Amino acid sequence: MKKISIILLFICSFQTYSQQVALTTELNKNVQSSPIERVWLGINNSSFFPSEYLYFNLYCLDNKLNKPSDLSKVAYISIRDSNNKTILTKRVALDNGFAQGEVFISADLKTGSYQLLGYTQWMLNFSPELIYTQELYVINPYTNAKLRNDSLEQEDKNVSSKELSSSSSVQLSLNENYSTREKVTISIKSEDYKATNLPLSISVRKVNDLKAPYFEAVDQYKSPKLLRNDSIWLPEHRGAYLSGNLSNQYPDSLKTFISQISGNQLIRKIEREKNGDFVLINQQLTDDFPIKIQDGSPYNKENEIQFNALPQLNQYNWKPTFTPLKESDKSQIIKRSLYNQIENNYLEFKPDSLRIDSNTHFLKYLSSIDYDLKEYTRFASIKETFKELIVQVSVDQIDNKEIVKIKQLYSNPTYLNALLLMDGIVIPNATQLFTYDARDIDKISVYPHPIVLGGDTYNGAILFSGNNPIANYLERGTTVPKGLLVSSIKSYYKQDHSLKSNLPDYRQQLLWNPNVSINDNYTTSFYTSDVSGTFEVSIQGIDSNGKPFRTLTFFEVTD
Repeated sequence: MKKISIILLFICSFQTYSQQVALTTELNKNVQSSPIERVWLGINNSSFFPSEYLYFNLYCLDNKLNKPSDLSKVAYISIRDSNNKTILTKRVALDNGFAQGEVFISADLKTGSYQLLGYTQWMLNFSPELIYTQELYVINPYTNAKLRNDSLEQEDKNVSSKELSSSSSVQLSLNENYSTREKVTISIKSEDYKATNLPLSISVRKVNDLKAPYFEAVDQYKSPKLLRNDSIWLPEHRGAYLSGNLSNQYPDSLKTFISQISGNQLIRKIEREKNGDFVLINQQLTDDFPIKIQDGSPYNKENEIQFNALPQLNQYNWKPTFTPLKESDKSQIIKRSLYNQIENNYLEFKPDSLRIDSNTHFLKYLSSIDYDLKEYTRFASIKETFKELIVQVSVDQIDNKEIVKIKQLYSNPTYLNALLLMDGIVIPNATQLFTYDARDIDKISVYPHPIVLGGDTYNGAILFSGNNPIANYLERGTTVPKGLLVSSIKSYYKQDHSLKSNLPDYRQQLLWNPNVSINDNYTTSFYTSDVSGTFEVSIQGIDSNGKPFRTLTFFEVTD
């Protein structure tokens, strides 16, 4: 009942198109009795060079029950520099309290300490005891990676950290020594391990030759206090939201849509208040493809829309521990930088991550009639293409305007014209459609079904798949900043040396699998690279008691 009360509160308050509401006395009572969440991340490393990836599993738990929380459907990853300035915020969708993803370490990050934070919007209402924190080191040899002379007897600062505990219930089994490009098989036993329904992660990477922060231990049984007495952040129980304001340059008489370019995975009509404020809540607000907001105008209106920023944690004071590297570290810095450069040059042959196609096409349940134009005589105009090839479509003249309709559909006066989309861009009328070159289109899909969208019913839909990445229709609309979107689930690259290849292989992250489920025994395999040295196998996750753990074992790779 406590959880139900806060969910009902959220739904009712959403009608205000706000993610914050005034904190009344009655509301305060509900908040005090509602679930409190905590977040923990399992990450692959705590020290990075530019162009490397921080991989993570994120766990959102009910702080009292130590079970996956179903209150929030969205969580946030944030990185701050040593001046407490936020340099990155990433949004991830939660599924039964779990999310996974990656953060790219860009070349503009300077050498030094950074703080990784994990939280939900609901957690911003409380003191930060349960927010995940982990110090990271970034070593950037291209900016300010200064070295100190070893003879200067300067000692590194003491780090008051406690290493994350391991789990004796999870046992790893593998050989101690391997050659380069050799297959490695890991067996994981967990006879007395009662796993939660949350996945574990497996990370295999070269042990840090340079210093790195501890993986912080977690005190998960604290009782945070409510921070504010005037307003409160609502839990994102229905999914990711996008909010902002459309200026009067987006008049009410025109349809305003939000759609996903190329993917056809999202198309919605934006509903807005009289003052132009709007809120859209949808789990498909992913960063797989660019997402644009469009009206009936053929022009870009970047300056006519203001997006609201993502929720941010208030000042979170922390003490950086990074100290200048030693002169004796120079050879390791050069070697690791060289390996990374080589790997980046061959990234197209072995991408770090691949998007998992979840088939969220907004018309996926409807059948279509498809035309592959490469198999037909090509025409320069779309109107001529319709006339000569697409027998299901007619172009009529009504009140001196050209109207595109689908013939098979019963003519209903309440239906609008056919919905027209070019690579996910909504084309408002035939006049604009016929200005585009048909030779930029490879495929036309006709959906002879009434399409309901934003309260309107369309006379079917016609989707065009283009082949020109700089086609002028792609300039229509306002691009939603990628940072406001939700990161989609990825699958991660696994090298296979059973197939002989002459490509160099200087991977230091040999394996990352964020979706491991262990019952009794689990086996997985991967290949070593051309890099020799000591490697660690790390299993991380949440046990049945709601306690984070990290279990390690090591092996050697020789040339």
